[in-house]
Amino acid sequence: MPFQLSRRGFISAAAGSGSLVSLVRETAAEAASTPGRRATRIHVLYAAGVGAKWPSPDVDAVAESREYQSRLIRLAGLWRSLHPGWDYSVEFVGGEVVGSEEELVKCWSAQREIDGLLIVSLSQVRGVVPAALKLDCPKIFYFPSPSTAGFVVVGRAIREGSRACMVYSSDLGEIEPYVRAIDTLRRLGQSKILCLTTQSQRVQSFDPDKMRAKFGVQVQPMDFTRLNRLFEGADEAAATRLAEEFCRAAVRVVEPSRQEIIDAHKFYLAVKRLLQEEAATVITIDWQRRSNSPPVMPALMSPPKS
Repeated sequence: MPFQLSRRGFISAAAGSGSLVSLVRETAAEAASTPGRRATRIHVLYAAGVGAKWPSPDVDAVAESREYQSRLIRLAGLWRSLHPGWDYSVEFVGGEVVGSEEELVKCWSAQREIDGLLIVSLSQVRGVVPAALKLDCPKIFYFPSPSTAGFVVVGRAIREGSRACMVYSSDLGEIEPYVRAIDTLRRLGQSKILCLTTQSQRVQSFDPDKMRAKFGVQVQPMDFTRLNRLFEGADEAAATRLAEEFCRAAVRVVEPSRQEIIDAHKFYLAVKRLLQEEAATVITIDWQRRSNSPPVMPALMSPPKS
């Protein structure tokens, strides 16, 4: 079934994304190469200097990284249970401790099918944060302590246009809006929108190529020829059954006739088949009473939950 994202859910993720919206580019293209992958994969790296003595003289970076990794896994499960309608699933992978720019580059170069990077700064490390800022992927920097002054570098880089976001808090859960933004970017990279219209210039005004380059989403304009053909060939018995279920669930039917309701469900079946044939996730219909337009009003189409 195509992923369903509410307007409120999208705005919520977008509002928390900050400069992440501009991060999609290659990441979206990579995500599009693996359609059907349901979870967003975020690689976690822990920045900690060798022999670090601050913020405490007995800091154990490896032990702290394992604790953080466990908390991230628990948070992923919590977010999934809190947002069942979002079909929200994230995997935090990796967990390596890096103490130099060379270790960071070596670790990152071996990654595949990663949608974003989370850098957790456990102690101040010379060179690691600036090197991470150069990586071409969505990045979240988490600074749990004022001792790791790298947040100053990240804040300056963001103001100068770097494609990253930063969370400076003792609450690890505050990274969620930015994780959801990365999840949205991945889904955009896997999305294909069918734009049905008799006026192709309307689609071109939105510049599908630019949308593909910026957001990773594919917009395909098409006329109503195939949809009308699928409507004519839709299963009348199945449409009648769906129409009867629709009417039984209604408080009352005020205006449309029984045949109009059946036709609306034939139209639903046709749209569903077209989405399947095109491997598309979204459809938008510019419906007006013109030649070759759909035989029923799309507003009547009300797909069941199944």
